[in-house]
Amino acid sequence: PFVKYIQIGTPVHPMMDKARLSARVDKVHSAEGLQMPFTGKGVVVGIIDGGFDYTHPAFIDDATGDLRIKRVWEQGSTKGAVPAAFGYGVELTSEEAILAAGADVSTQSHGTHVAAMAAGAFHTEDNPYYGIATDADIVLVSKGAITANSANISDAIAYIYNYADSVGKPCVINMSLG
Repeated sequence: PFVKYIQIGTPVHPMMDKARLSARVDKVHSAEGLQMPFTGKGVVVGIIDGGFDYTHPAFIDDATGDLRIKRVWEQGSTKGAVPAAFGYGVELTSEEAILAAGADVSTQSHGTHVAAMAAGAFHTEDNPYYGIATDADIVLVSKGAITANSANISDAIAYIYNYADSVGKPCVINMSLG
């Protein structure tokens, strides 16, 4: 008498390729109806989250093989260079340091998922699941193991804006904080 509804399990499929179609991303990338294409080139995409795999193929430039992640601030880490403007955490500022670190935490992957949707570039004939701003530079701020609070979040926003200002580019920030 307490059961209101029963549903048989149905198949599920990845749909990021359908999301791109629905949002007309490919038309924007090809400049259909626009004066120029928009692919994120000349823009910084900042992600405040946790669970980043810095070595993921989505963050590698398809044409050059270079890492598109330009800066990482691991707010909860204590082993490495502290960002001077903030005095806590660890800042990774070179491709070598970022790739050597590999990831911020090993127990989750949410940040990788979010960053890849926003700016992932790994597009091949076999992989229709790639991001929106495929040519953008990426800046990641990892909450890591710390409990985020409004001060950490404000610092993270300032960190991303500071980097974007230092390279003369506009930025957009995603915060998937629940």
